[in-house]
Amino acid sequence: MGIINLIIALVSFFLLIILLILFRKKVIFLIKIRYILLVHGRYSFEYLEYFKNNNLRSPHNTCIKDEIILHFMVFFKKIRNATDYQSDTNISFCEIPFMSSWKAFRKLKVAPDCMNIARFTDAKVKVVGYNESWEGIRIKTLYYFLNNNFVLGEYHISESLKVNSVRVLQKISSKYLQGVELKSDVIYITDREGNQLNFENNGFSIGIKYLYRGDEQTNQFLASLFTEGDAGGEAYKKALRKEGHLNRF
Repeated sequence: MGIINLIIALVSFFLLIILLILFRKKVIFLIKIRYILLVHGRYSFEYLEYFKNNNLRSPHNTCIKDEIILHFMVFFKKIRNATDYQSDTNISFCEIPFMSSWKAFRKLKVAPDCMNIARFTDAKVKVVGYNESWEGIRIKTLYYFLNNNFVLGEYHISESLKVNSVRVLQKISSKYLQGVELKSDVIYITDREGNQLNFENNGFSIGIKYLYRGDEQTNQFLASLFTEGDAGGEAYKKALRKEGHLNRF
């Protein structure tokens, strides 16, 4: 019996070694994923980036299909035929204060319905979204975090819902422009602190973006991405190429 048990133990050991060799990539992947989950959590940048860098399907639904950097660019490369307005009312987004940390945000909000990530040169960008409703209209509410600070908010309404943009513009005007009639498909509103709102109806969807301008370091970084010339131009192209690589799915 002793010899038989020894043979079974040796065979089992060699079978285990063979299985580890055959499935070593899978084993390594599972170990790394478990480590990232334990250290950073399932909603961390590191967790999503590991999936993307390894050409794996994202563990979360994606919030937007185009590149994240384009949602910032509208404030630095103004859309043609836009109408500009000034407001005495501070521009804000939902109940979350601008520059809130990711940690503080997670204490206030439930688990997101979707997530995207990107890298702008050395900066980490995370987008989290929620499927919500506004006056019976289904909308997607998006929060953009740059290096774990909330700097950009967005409401996205699909044009397939046949939403009357006049209603949306009336709401915006009522809050920021004392009810002035708005007719343009693209408008910008700037408050006294320099914060900006961009409304755009491109025929496919309606987007309302809110950018915080109160942090000088953030302002300088974003401006450097879109500045004309070799330095800024190359930084933008590099970020766009890299994000295209990250957002395959």
